Amino acid sequence: MNTLNKQALLDSLLLAQYATDASGCWQMMAQSVSSLANKHYNQSTDNGMPGAAFDAWWRSCSELMTARQVVIKAIHYNGIDDNGDESIELFNHGPLAVDMSGWRINAGNDRQDVVFPDGWLLQPQTSIVVDTIGKTQLSFSRKQSVWNNKGDQGLLFDSQGLLVSSWVYGAKAYPAVNISYIEFDGQVKQTEADEYVEITNVSSSWVDVSGWQLNAGKNQCFSFSKGSSLCPGGKIRIYTDMIEPQTGGYSFNSKRAVWNNKGDTALLTDYQGKLVSSYSYGDAKEG
Repeated sequence: MNTLNKQALLDSLLLAQYATDASGCWQMMAQSVSSLANKHYNQSTDNGMPGAAFDAWWRSCSELMTARQVVIKAIHYNGIDDNGDESIELFNHGPLAVDMSGWRINAGNDRQDVVFPDGWLLQPQTSIVVDTIGKTQLSFSRKQSVWNNKGDQGLLFDSQGLLVSSWVYGAKAYPAVNISYIEFDGQVKQTEADEYVEITNVSSSWVDVSGWQLNAGKNQCFSFSKGSSLCPGGKIRIYTDMIEPQTGGYSFNSKRAVWNNKGDTALLTDYQGKLVSSYSYGDAKEG
């Protein structure tokens, strides 16, 4: 199996990783593991190795799932000073230690890489911070910033050069995010507390939405708190006056309806106030 096909398997598991449909998730995972296991099994039987079926399945699970354990958790692009005091944070959310020998972090430029040394293990439920100037165990060892405050992307590759995780923010995130739906006619009488705006990540990257704002008109603005992010292929909702944890737990906390049933426009802007997406309906759309 070539690198391109294995990358496709990893990408399919990325979607399964954050899926809400349990049976669909498990089916996708089984298909991906079986596809790679079949290749390993054929290699083992050709060499006359005993226990080929079990070993092929175990090896495939290890290869694919290990790559899905480690994600980019955050990019701290806005350092506290002007001397490159910034960092990228990785997190192992899986149950096993991951050998990251030869893994590579890229900061969006061919000359901005950090390669993990041989024998580097990232333990379960543990983070590693990689800074720019060399204050931590790993760094880019540069005197100038590598993360653009206006927008950038971080890429994490495994030892085979396969993309494991990506993170975008600011201008780099614009193509990834859109306002996909507005439920403007709530069922809760008077307050319409169950109105909501749905925001979708159409990419395979994590998107940092810290400081972004959703504007519904005068004095109707919701701001995402620091550390807010949108998972690959994920959707979140911002309700008028409800908290729904399974869709992000975001709310305007408004005691009055936010969205005009006759027509309105929603504007999503980033932390710089730049327009990312807009959505109009009813009279506003017609106008």
